[in-house]
This record gives sequence, C-alpha cells and structure tokens, in this order.
Amino acid sequence: MRVKDCMSHHLEGVDGGDSVRTAAERMTMLEVGSLPVFEGGRVVGMVTDRDLVVRVLARGLDASTPVHTAMTHGIVVCFADEDVSVAASTMASERVRRLIVVDRELQPVGMLSVDDLALHGCDPELVAEVTSGGGTETRG
Repeated sequence: MRVKDCMSHHLEGVDGGDSVRTAAERMTMLEVGSLPVFEGGRVVGMVTDRDLVVRVLARGLDASTPVHTAMTHGIVVCFADEDVSVAASTMASERVRRLIVVDRELQPVGMLSVDDLALHGCDPELVAEVTSGGGTETRG
C-alpha cells in the first residue's frame, strides 16, 4: 500500500506569526492535536497541543505569543508514492507519530499519522513498532 492511499489529503496549518490562541482554536475546530506551521508558503515545523502547554502555558507566556515561539522546528517527511512500510519505519526511527507527506517536487500534499496506518490495515507489527518507540507528536 502506498502512503497516498491512507494519508489525510487535506493539510491545514497555521502561519508561524499567528498567535498560539489561533493555533489552539484551529486544533479545536479540526479536532486535531498538531498542525504544520507555514512560513512563506513552506512547512517549517509543527506545533502540538503539548507544545502549547510546555512552551507557552508552563512558561507563563500569553495567548498572543507567536506560534514560531512554541513550534518544533524542522519536519520529518515521507513521499506520497512510497510504501507505507517505509513511512512507518521513518516514524519509528525518528520517534514521531505524524509525517508531512510531500510529492516528488517536495510540495506538501497531506499528513500521515500512526492512526492512519492502523485504520487502513497496515501491518500490525509496523504499527506496534511505531507506537512502542516512544514516539511523540514531533521531535524536539
């Protein structure tokens, strides 16, 4: 099975200059725990609900703090046309639970989560490897 067959095809995120309140509101609206962060049309990182707690709330920063202050810089990607086993191995080795999916021109086209792997019948051993690796939403 290819990544494109089980990934989320809609990639909604936030701008690095948006407030963390905007990020939290978007996560709530979309019922997700992480969002890609865009700057200049490129994905430059990820922000998670955990990032908001640890890097904003716990430090006493306010809701107007820019997302780029709280996000995890850098991203881990996989290709839409690669086998899901390769993506799952990447998740396990990088200790992440989500990957930005890109096309061969490196343009973001979606997101793949460990839940997507499980829901679409990916090899249970691969799913177990990803989930047992202590993976977090993002690196950092």
